[in-house]
Amino acid sequence: MKFEPTIVFEDKDIVIVNKPARFLSIPDRFKTDLPNVLGWLKERNEEVFTVHRLDKETSGILCFAKNSESHKSLSKQFQERTAEKIYWAIADGAML
Repeated sequence: MKFEPTIVFEDKDIVIVNKPARFLSIPDRFKTDLPNVLGWLKERNEEVFTVHRLDKETSGILCFAKNSESHKSLSKQFQERTAEKIYWAIADGAML
């Protein structure tokens, strides 16, 4: 079974993507052929700007800006920590 990102919301300013685990948020510097969400979005001929990232092994929601104005606003919210983030963890096995 192949997992790919899915778009959960999109308007003229942003695109919200559900990133599966083992998918990079942005291209790797050295292994540019590894699957990544930014490249996946750009295949749709979208102009997109990275707002934040998740670790490769982490699944979750990513926000990308679709223009420079929304990128500036969203980046500022993440930088100033005014964007609300919620983290959920699912563990399998014994917790030590």
